[in-house]
Amino acid sequence: MLRTLILVTLILMWVGSCGPSYYRGVVLNDTILKQGKAGLVVGVIQRRSAINTNLPSENDPRDRELFNIYRKHLKTSFVKSGIGYEEGQEKVIVDITIYSYNKGNAFARWLLPGAGTSRLLVQAAIKKDAVLIGAIESQQSISWGGGFSIGGWQHVINWSAKDIGSKICSVLYADTEDSCS
Repeated sequence: MLRTLILVTLILMWVGSCGPSYYRGVVLNDTILKQGKAGLVVGVIQRRSAINTNLPSENDPRDRELFNIYRKHLKTSFVKSGIGYEEGQEKVIVDITIYSYNKGNAFARWLLPGAGTSRLLVQAAIKKDAVLIGAIESQQSISWGGGFSIGGWQHVINWSAKDIGSKICSVLYADTEDSCS
């Protein structure tokens, strides 16, 4: 009986460890891009908050690590979807603004669900010929769990980058919906 209770608890913790993911985006001017003719490039990644103005500066090593990891995962997402920039294509620049980031703590999540949450809120601004053609937002989090949620901060970064890439692909590239993942 105790084994069953532990097993059910572990399964519920695993299933419920991921936080909310939702779609909030807008495409302006009904812009549709063609795969092979227009490719996405990761532009500026910055951190901004309307509430907390004491965020680390761009020279802060923690921010540089976050930006580099996010850039790597976003570029991989574009390439896997077949919408990454290649020589000879029209460049579409995706600038990223990180509005909220909390690295979290797996041990705290294990002790008390909700404590130690890894959380990331990002907005992507999509620009073609220096004109804003759309914006997409992604929110990812891990709010509870134990050992399996170690490195949760890397998971939320990866999930957010995949989410942004997938949303851009499905919204802006009409002919690539099947390859958006």
